Amino acid sequence: MKFLTGILIATSTSKKQLPFLEEVIQADGAHMSFGKYTLFSAYANTANGTMAPLGFAILFGNEDTTNWIKFWRFIKLVNPIVNQRTKTVITDQDKGSLASIRQILLKEVCGNEAVHC
Repeated sequence: MKFLTGILIATSTSKKQLPFLEEVIQADGAHMSFGKYTLFSAYANTANGTMAPLGFAILFGNEDTTNWIKFWRFIKLVNPIVNQRTKTVITDQDKGSLASIRQILLKEVCGNEAVHC
């Protein structure tokens, strides 16, 4: 028997609309009411102020560095331009989120971090 450890989702429009979104990316994780899964999400604002999803993940376990790394690797794979110096990431500075952002997103721009928590 295999055990589902998670699912990563990006809408078909996510990649196409990202170049037209604001430079601020908002990310958060939330515990789910079934099992021991956590919902991860990343959004950016459109020009008219609505939220546009960049991607979602439902991963087994807590909101920790390991799961945040899985999530940011996926977001970076689907939307490579999230790793530009012009992007700012806003999080609630939960366990592991800041460390994963520094490890995955800011590797190429080390020293010029644009992370606000």
